[in-house]
Amino acid sequence: MPTERAVVGAVLVFGAAALDAVATLRPAEDFTARGLAEIVMTARELAARGVQVDPVTVDAELRQRHPKLVDLVYLSGLADASAPRATLPRHAAELRRLGTLRELRFAALDLAERCGAPDADPAELRIRAARVAETRRDGTGLRTARDAIADLFRAWKEGPPPRLSWGIPQIDEMVGGMRPGNVYVLGGRPGHGKTSLALQVARALAVPRNIQRELGDDPVRPVLLIELEMPEAEVVEALLAQESGIDAKKVAARILDDESSDAIFDAAERIAAGRLSIDCESFTITQIEERAREWRRLNPDGMGLIVLDYVQLVKATETPGGYERRDLEVAEISRALKRLSKDLAIPILVIAALNRASEARQGHRPGLADLRECGRLEYDASAALFVFREELYLIDGSSQNRQRLAEVAGTAEILVAKNRHGATGVIRLAYVKALRRFAVLQRRL
Repeated sequence: MPTERAVVGAVLVFGAAALDAVATLRPAEDFTARGLAEIVMTARELAARGVQVDPVTVDAELRQRHPKLVDLVYLSGLADASAPRATLPRHAAELRRLGTLRELRFAALDLAERCGAPDADPAELRIRAARVAETRRDGTGLRTARDAIADLFRAWKEGPPPRLSWGIPQIDEMVGGMRPGNVYVLGGRPGHGKTSLALQVARALAVPRNIQRELGDDPVRPVLLIELEMPEAEVVEALLAQESGIDAKKVAARILDDESSDAIFDAAERIAAGRLSIDCESFTITQIEERAREWRRLNPDGMGLIVLDYVQLVKATETPGGYERRDLEVAEISRALKRLSKDLAIPILVIAALNRASEARQGHRPGLADLRECGRLEYDASAALFVFREELYLIDGSSQNRQRLAEVAGTAEILVAKNRHGATGVIRLAYVKALRRFAVLQRRL
């Protein structure tokens, strides 16, 4: 308390110069007395308006807002007990330290009380504790433009910005790779291949093309695959089919000859040698955050990727009926995913289901408006891509459709509907249905 009074007294004596010296202070958090906090906030507002800061001007301003809070005699007494101007940075650092300790204490007491509740969720409480530890920092979160520019120029000297490949050159060329701190949406109607493409992206990053790949210039990246639609065994079967080049139906049915078995075992060895983690059990956003932070602690080196399949299966809370509308719940999930991508400095690829509107549309191609319950996710995403296979709509047997089917069979379109870091447009790829795999489309004769 004496230090608080001395700092406020210096503000009343030295005015703007003292305010500059204690600019890192947060009055509401770092002062224990409300009156002292109000004096500092009022002094800042006066200085911002170009008004001289002294006991008289502060008293006049406070009389209009809080007539009974302080008076001129009290302010003059604070000025008489002013700290020397040279000591203000040290006093400000001490007040900030004590304020942070109070915040941590109150947060710890809140956590302790929540832990005693009958319906306490350990996963949610661990996430709360992690956020407390990450957000209560010494110093200030404000940075000058000079600092930001200096950091940017240093990064430029180190080379191109870090980005993760999609594993398909045409997508990388248009979207520009996946950047840390960004969320990417991959949508599609059922059966069009959105999960297959997500698995292919994960496999391209996490699985070495050969056992020695980790020593080369194309390092294996850690990938956390949060798969909520398929059980773990089906995920592994799909990965084995893509990696081995063996028909996915044969892999699922275990119909394998000796040659196919050898290819499967080779693929299994490569996948096992990679850095792919699979989670099929985290259905709430707090569970996902907890698992993601644990995964990041185990994989601190370099940039990795989180793949979430798919967002409509995630719950914001384990408590039923916590949200009046599902779109509000998905919005909260989207904000949490965006925050998580920034906290962990990694990109997150979010798979999303689409509504049925595109089924009745001429041409059936999906767009941003078709993201089911995901208006906020569309806003938070840096890029939104949709998988579309026209051949699925050409099965009525008409002569016109047969001709068109011959043109598009075995192909897929990646519709880049939103892209903050590049162009939008359509990417045509080959789709090998038996392998659930996308590839560069070769020119047809």
